[in-house]
Amino acid sequence: MTPFSEGTSLPSFVFARHDRVQLVDMQGLRLLHPSDGRLFIPTTLIDVLRFRCTTQGAQRAFSFLPDGETEGECLTYAELDDRARAIAVSLQQLTNPNETVLLLFPQGLDFLVAFFGCLYAGRIAVPAGLPKAHRVDARIAAIAADAGASIALTTTTFAKMTRLSDIGVRLYALDALEPERSTDWVPSSMSPSTLAFLQYTSGSTADPKGVMVSHGNVLYNSGYIHHDFHYEPSSVAVTWLPHFHDMGLIEGLLQPLLHGFPGYLMPAVYFLQQPLKWLTAIARYRATHSGAPNFAYELCIRKVSSDQAAKLDLSTWQVAYNGAEPVRLDTLRKFSCHFSGSGFKPETFYSAYGLAEATLKVSGGFSRISARSLTVQSNALMQHSIHEAEEGEPNTHTFMSCGTPSFSTQVKIVCPETEQECGDNEVGEIWVLGPGVTQGYWCKPDESQRKFLSTPMPGTGLGYLRTGDLGFMSGGELFVTGRLKDLIIVHGRNHYPNDIEHTVEAASTAVRPGCTAAFSIEVQNEERLVLVAELHRANLRHYKEEDSDSSQFRQAFRTIQEAVTEQHDLGIYALVYIRPGTLPKTSSGKIQRRLCRERFLADALDVVSRVGATVTGASMVRA
Repeated sequence: MTPFSEGTSLPSFVFARHDRVQLVDMQGLRLLHPSDGRLFIPTTLIDVLRFRCTTQGAQRAFSFLPDGETEGECLTYAELDDRARAIAVSLQQLTNPNETVLLLFPQGLDFLVAFFGCLYAGRIAVPAGLPKAHRVDARIAAIAADAGASIALTTTTFAKMTRLSDIGVRLYALDALEPERSTDWVPSSMSPSTLAFLQYTSGSTADPKGVMVSHGNVLYNSGYIHHDFHYEPSSVAVTWLPHFHDMGLIEGLLQPLLHGFPGYLMPAVYFLQQPLKWLTAIARYRATHSGAPNFAYELCIRKVSSDQAAKLDLSTWQVAYNGAEPVRLDTLRKFSCHFSGSGFKPETFYSAYGLAEATLKVSGGFSRISARSLTVQSNALMQHSIHEAEEGEPNTHTFMSCGTPSFSTQVKIVCPETEQECGDNEVGEIWVLGPGVTQGYWCKPDESQRKFLSTPMPGTGLGYLRTGDLGFMSGGELFVTGRLKDLIIVHGRNHYPNDIEHTVEAASTAVRPGCTAAFSIEVQNEERLVLVAELHRANLRHYKEEDSDSSQFRQAFRTIQEAVTEQHDLGIYALVYIRPGTLPKTSSGKIQRRLCRERFLADALDVVSRVGATVTGASMVRA
C-alpha cells in the first residue's frame, strides 16, 4: 500500500543546504525523501506518517521518560503506523465516519497511537486530558457533551479507574482494540479540509469551546513553524507540555513526527515538581528544540541551584520557544544569566504568539536572533497609545516582541469598538488571517460567525479571526499587551491585569510567582481593584485569618499598595491571600481571572487572610 495521497507527484528535487527553509511555502509542509531527495507534498497527516513509515520505518520516533529521567517505552515510525491502523480497524467497526472520539490519556505514547488511530479511521479526535479516578470532572463532562462523543479511549489502568457511563460515553481500553489486524485497515477519503481533531480551548475567559482543526491547518502551521525553527534530520525535541492543549500537541508532539526527528516526552508533573529534570533531559539527549510558557523558565530560575546548573550542558539548545502567556524580559535575562555557565545562549530564546483558533503559531521571531523589547510610557498605554521611553524610566512598561507575521499569515490591529484598523503604535484587538486559521467552533455557528468571519477578503471566503487579545505593531513586529475581556478600566484609564500581577509578585516574597489574579468589581458605581494571591506554603502560618492585624501582615499590604500606587496609580480595594494551589487556572496554566472574580463575589475562595473589603452583599455590586 502506498503511503502517498492519490495523484501526488514525486519529482526529483536537488537542493543546497541554504535552500532547506524554502521547502515550505504557503501551501504548508514539504518533505524530502531521505535517500533520493524527491519532493513529497502531503495533503493529510496520514500521508506524513505513512511517508515516515515507508522511508524511516525502523527509526525511533518517540521515547517516553515515565519519571522524567528513566527511558521507558519507545516507538518507531513503523510501530506507530501499525498500531494506529489496528486501532483504526476497531474504530471503523464501532463508530460512524466523522464521529468524535474522546481521548483520555496520561502523558505517554499511547495517546499518539490513539490520536493517529482516530485519523486513520476517519474519526475526529478529541484530546481531553485525564479525569480524576472514579469520577468525571466537570470539564471532561462538558467536553464530552459539547463534542457529542459516545465513545472514549484510554489505557487499561485508567479504564478500571474511570467512570463515564453516567454521561453516556462508552469507554474502551486501547490494548483491547489493538488485536485487530492492521492489514484490514481501509483508508477513508480525506482532503486538507477534512477535520482532524477538536482542540478544546483552555477557557481562560470563557467556557471551553471545540476548535475545529483540519489536516490542512496543521500541515500549514507545521510548515510555518519550520520556517523559523530550521528543523534538521539531526534535530532532537524534548517536551513535558500536556498533549491536550495546542502548544503541547502541535509543537511538542507533532513537529518531531512531521519533520522526521526523535522526540522525548516526560510527564508534566515531574517538571513541576523538579524542573531540573526537564533541563537534564535536554542536556542528556542533546536536544535542539524545547520550550514552554514563561512561568516554566521562572520555575527553573527558582528551583535549580547554581551548582546544579553548572553541571548541565545546554549548548545544543537552539530554540527555546516561549509562548502561551506574557513573555517577560526580566525572565529571559535572569534565565540566560543563571544558565550561562551551562552553555545556554540568550539568542536561543524564541518569543512567539499563537492560539488554538489559529492552530498554533501566528507570529514569531527568528531563531538565533535575540528577541527585541520595547519600553513604553504607562500613561500613554492607558489610552491605548504607544510612546517609546528609555528602559528604567519611571512609569514605563517593557514589552517583548512576538516577532513578525509571515509565511502567508497576516495580522492587523483593529479598534474593537469601531472595527477600524489602527495605525502603528496604537493598541487594538489582534486580528489574524491565513491558512492556519481554523474552521470555527464545533456546533457553535453563531459564535463562529462572530469570531472567525470578520471582514472576509473578497473572492476568498476567508475572514479575519478576532483573537480577543490586545496588542500593537511596531516596526513590523507584533507586541501583545493583554486580553480584551480582562482589561481593567478605572476612572477612564486602561490597566492590564498581568502588569499589576507582576508588580504584586515583585513587591512581596510572600506571594507565589504566577499565582496572582487582578480584576475589578463595581462598588457604588465605581470600578475598584481587587487582588487575589496565593501564599507560599512556608508563609501560611504567618498570614492566618486571625493574625490579619499583625504588624507583618499590615507591612506586607503597605508594601504591595505602595508598589501598585507608584507603578499604576491605583488603590487596592481588597487584597485576599488564598491557599497554595487554589487560584483558578486553565489546564495550560493560564489564570482564570473571571472565575476568580466570581468566586470572590460569592465568598467562595479558600481564604487564608484578607485586608480591605469583604463580601457583604450590600457594599458590592455583582456584575
